[in-house]
Amino acid sequence: MIRALPLALALAAALLATPTPTHAQEDARSLFRAGVESLREGEFTDAERAFLASYEIEPRAATLCNLALTYDRWGGHEEQAARAYERCAAEDDTGRYRAHATQRASDIRQALSLRQALGSPPPEPEAADAPNPFMNDAPPPTEPEDGEEVEVAEHRAPGTEPPPRSHGLLWGGLVSALAGGGLFLGGAVLAGNGRDDLDELDMLTGGGGGDTVLLEPGSPEAQLYRDAERKRTTALGLYVGGAVLVALGATLVVLDVATGQLEGQVYATPTRGGALLQAELRLPR
Repeated sequence: MIRALPLALALAAALLATPTPTHAQEDARSLFRAGVESLREGEFTDAERAFLASYEIEPRAATLCNLALTYDRWGGHEEQAARAYERCAAEDDTGRYRAHATQRASDIRQALSLRQALGSPPPEPEAADAPNPFMNDAPPPTEPEDGEEVEVAEHRAPGTEPPPRSHGLLWGGLVSALAGGGLFLGGAVLAGNGRDDLDELDMLTGGGGGDTVLLEPGSPEAQLYRDAERKRTTALGLYVGGAVLVALGATLVVLDVATGQLEGQVYATPTRGGALLQAELRLPR
């Protein structure tokens, strides 16, 4: 019994000296947070050291993803970034980061192949305050683990920004509205000419008092009446066509504005006879 006492004490001391899993996890999370802070400050060497130490204690896909992001922003470490992204995707059992990590690894390897083919220099490191696609820039798709703030955001490869909007609908709508206004103007001119012809006919026939006047077929008066009616009919057609084009133009402008943000201002300048209105439109890119 007495001989067994030293052995029991030695076993107890060994158990007490062995860190519990809770302490190890806390150390890993503390290193993870230190790595995130170093990454934000642009201290890539410290971030790499912290993430590697955290992963050695507690292997997690989130740690690999942030390590990959460290290499991604660290100039001249594209190969390490691609490998880290691939490991992140492979070890992500939840699928939370897999799509983003796989896409970034593919983009980096394509950029490496293209740069090797062209012989261009490596890109400059990203700014320290650039958004972290594996941190809390937006709500995460699933509940984070204890002490973890991770989310996957869109990351565009250089040179893949969307092209500026062409505003084809807006310009088409403005042209259509101007054409419709031209038809309205032409219709107004023809309608006025038709009224002038009828006034002239009333003067020639004395029919301005409301009496019915019979026109002899083939006479100048009958021809003048036919010309007046033709002008009035054509003016009506121009009015209808102009209304259709103006409505079409307004629809196209509304559709273009609905898909973007068209900014505008109206200025009023006082004049002796009233006010002069000026409109200014700014098109979004």
